Amino acid sequence: MITCSVLCIGDLPLEITWSFQGGPLSTHFGLKTTMLGSRMSVLLVEPVIPGNQGEYTCTARNHAGVANASAFLDVHGYY
Repeated sequence: MITCSVLCIGDLPLEITWSFQGGPLSTHFGLKTTMLGSRMSVLLVEPVIPGNQGEYTCTARNHAGVANASAFLDVHGYY
């Protein structure tokens, strides 16, 4: 599970989206996003398989601008 939170006070509404390797998320890899309130989104990766390895980017937007944050998921084994 990867979380994306907008910690700074910013104008609502916020739009939080996710991308994988610079492109849109693909649901056939078992990726699911859920908003928790108006300032946090959670990305669930289940199951964790080699095809899910890579860079995940969270993008938060409002009328004032855009901010991004990325995390890399490294899969070492698959059972």
